[in-house]
Amino acid sequence: MVCSKCKEAEKGDNAYLLRLNPEQDAAPLLAVAKEYLDETVYYDYPDLVFFAGLIIYRAIRSTPRWQKIMDYILELACSELDKMLNKLIHKDGKKAMVCSQLVYQIYLDCGDAYKIRIHDGLLQSGDMMQSAPEAGTEYICLAELAEKRGDTTSAENTAAADSFASAGLEEPDKEPNMKAVFRELYDAMEESGQEDCELCTSNDLNTLVDKTKKFLDKMEALLERAGVELPVRALFVAPSDLLKAENLDNKGTVQITRN
Repeated sequence: MVCSKCKEAEKGDNAYLLRLNPEQDAAPLLAVAKEYLDETVYYDYPDLVFFAGLIIYRAIRSTPRWQKIMDYILELACSELDKMLNKLIHKDGKKAMVCSQLVYQIYLDCGDAYKIRIHDGLLQSGDMMQSAPEAGTEYICLAELAEKRGDTTSAENTAAADSFASAGLEEPDKEPNMKAVFRELYDAMEESGQEDCELCTSNDLNTLVDKTKKFLDKMEALLERAGVELPVRALFVAPSDLLKAENLDNKGTVQITRN
């Protein structure tokens, strides 16, 4: 929790109590938070889109299995973004955020002294990260590769888009089995941590980088439509990242109840 007050209870959800270091006046934070609450800020971005965004900013050792499931997830995420854009979401002008992004945005709105500085979190590029893997390692970050590619694209590689029906991830004319999709991604990421795993070559990743850039371009268009003035990577601040902020002190945990 990064709020000024919380309701402590004997039973409830376990929450971390975080405080800015150095301490700042809480009044500006509370005022900004009230503005967002009064505006009834939307909780936006389906889990799939948020999850895809987290993954493309995370450095990982790429394997064929990981490459295939990532290709599938990014394709689905781009489809979801298309639906949002086609519906011209948020015609009333209200902003849209997920919970941890809202916290980050509130602090950012109060000026540089309040900005939460994340260190060693899930994001692996840009000024929000200080410990991205050095060049020459086996780790890759899709977002960084997509940014370097610019406007160039490679030929569409259909091999990575093989049917996932045999793996139980999708069935004809039905919604994808997201539980199975995320399980496959988890297993693929676990596999990538093994020293003897087969790694993808740079050519293997061409299609995946193209889809990453497509995802990022659609996210930028969505931000413009939703009136959110943040870099795309700032949208994907996970709750766990707040625990790794270098200017937030962890004062312990409390049990809280929700009204």
